[in-house]
This record gives sequence, C-alpha cells and structure tokens, in this order.
Amino acid sequence: MEKEKIFYNALNLITEANFPLLNNLYQKYHSFSLIYQNLEKENLPPKITERYQAIQPEKEYQKLKEKQIYLILIEEENYPQILKETNSPPLGLYLKTSLPIEKIFKEKLALAIVGTRKATKIGQEIAKKFAYEISSLGGTVVSGLAFGIDKSAHLGALEGKGLTLAVLANGLDFVYPQANYSLAEKIIQKGALISEYPLNSPSLPFRFLERNRIISGLSKGVLVVEAPSRSGALNTANYALEENREIFAIPGSIFSKNSAGCNFLIQKGAKLTTKLEDILEELKEQIDLEIINQKKEIEFNSSIEKNVFEFLKENEKGLEFDEILKKFNLSFQELLNILSSLEIKNLVKKVGGRWKIFDL
Repeated sequence: MEKEKIFYNALNLITEANFPLLNNLYQKYHSFSLIYQNLEKENLPPKITERYQAIQPEKEYQKLKEKQIYLILIEEENYPQILKETNSPPLGLYLKTSLPIEKIFKEKLALAIVGTRKATKIGQEIAKKFAYEISSLGGTVVSGLAFGIDKSAHLGALEGKGLTLAVLANGLDFVYPQANYSLAEKIIQKGALISEYPLNSPSLPFRFLERNRIISGLSKGVLVVEAPSRSGALNTANYALEENREIFAIPGSIFSKNSAGCNFLIQKGAKLTTKLEDILEELKEQIDLEIINQKKEIEFNSSIEKNVFEFLKENEKGLEFDEILKKFNLSFQELLNILSSLEIKNLVKKVGGRWKIFDL
C-alpha cells in the first residue's frame, strides 16, 4: 500500500490536485502506480508532462514523513466509511494528528458546525455552545478552521472530551489563516487537520468550495450558525442536502444580514435549531441512544473554576461580577475567562447584570 501512496502523492502534485482527471484515470487503471507508469500515454497538457518528468515520487513522499503527515487512500480500512459513501469522495486524505489514525473517524456522532467568517459575538457564543455540548457527549465537531464561526466551533469542541476535525483548503505544510496557527496546534493534539491537497498547495478560492464537500461528508449533519445569503456555509449545506445529511440552522432576526442564509435554509426545510436536543432528535436513529440519554458529568478546567461555580450555586439570586471578584484572588481577565468557560458549558448565564447558574 505504501507504493500506491507514493504514486498517489506524486500524481496529486503532477496534476496540481486535478481531481476530475485523477478520478477518470483511477477508473481506467484502478492503481496509482499504473497511472504513473502510463501517464505519458494519456496525451495530457504539456505542463503535466513537465511536472511528471521533474517530480521524484519517493523524495516527495519522504517530505510527508518528515512533516509527520499521514496519507490515507480510499481503499484503506482507516478511510472514513461515511465519506466513502458520498458522491465524490477524495481518493486520498492527508492528516496531521498526534492521535492514532484509527481513532480519528470512529465516532458515530459527528456534526459539522459552519458559518460566516464575520460572525457576531452572539454567533460565536452559539457555535461554541453547540460544539462544546456535542464534544461533551464524546462526539466529533467538524469545521474549516476559518475565522468566525469555524474558529468558535473548534474552540468549543476543545473544551469537551470529543474530537474536532479541521478540513483545510490547502496543503498541510502551512496553516491558513496564519492567525489560527496556535489553534491548529491544539486541534492536532485533540483531533486532526485534514486536506485532500498535497504539500505546497495554496488556498485558492475554488478550493474552499471543494473542501466543503468533505466537511459535510465527514458529518451526520450540518449546523449553520450564521450565514449571509451568499456564503460558503450554504455551499456546505447544499452538499449535505445532496448526501442526505440532516441540515440544522439557527434562526435570526429578519434585519440581520448574518441570519439571511439561516432563515432561508429554514424556509427550505432545514430544522430550526435552538438547543442540542433539536439535533439529537434528528440523529437518534444514526447514533447510540446511550449517547443521547447519558447524564453529562460536569468537567471543570481547574479547581478555581469549580469553586466559582459552587459559589454561584450557593447564591441562587445571582451575583454581580465585582461580588465574585472580591471572593477570589483573581484578576479581572482571569475571572472573565472562567465565567466565559462556564457559560460555554451551559452552566452559568448572565441575567440583568448578574451571573446565575442554569438549573441542572
């Protein structure tokens, strides 16, 4: 199988990730090594022939190993079955992860959370909340590592105990956007970066649309949090519709540009979603009922976070920020971070300027 991987990677570089061409050739030869051997007989454009003559397959494959990037081919056991069943599955997937490969695609509960890069603060909070809740059930959150909703979804998922997968529109030798580099490093530790593009592949506009089918294809359903009427998130939802995936959308104001796409999806049949149960109701036939019905244990990031929660629990009417600050030896920012974390976990809420716990 390694021989096939060597030549698949080479062909991906030679054709500059021309997937329609690669698929046609694979249907003809059923082997990447045979495609490589017969490539010059195919009367392909001169640029492809030039790259074919210049590229050294073994040397290029060694670069993947040096960068600790895995390559999974479509015929391998570890290739995600849910993606294989889509209309246009990638012939190969590049992965960067610190986890065993066999654990990456094992979860039955996998939800894509997508939306606009120019998300509102409320939209970001909603994405974090749903991602954390799915992750807390041991599920997988899939998104695209972009700013806005994608970033918030990954951050929320990292707070829970499940995995998060980031599907990139470029090669895995760099992170785009670069500002999300530290987030990408965290995802590698608790999930994976995924791409169908070989090393040195830039983030071209059409590749974001291509990668959206993978975000949808790796998921049981797609949750659109905020999206304008023209949005890549709607493109992901369209792929989900084609693959008979469930589509969920957060409703919003008719005056909000970021809610136009979500409201449109709801009009067209997407499930209006305001809480986790709305999602689990639709996916219950596809996942273990034990996952839905299990009692969520509260997981705190630190002892001080637990102490803040217990303090709020003792004061049912709620406390103002300064009252909590006086109780604990914390800076303003430290307490704000703790309350934000508890809010993401759906444990506390801010009502009328006072922080209160949710009914558990």
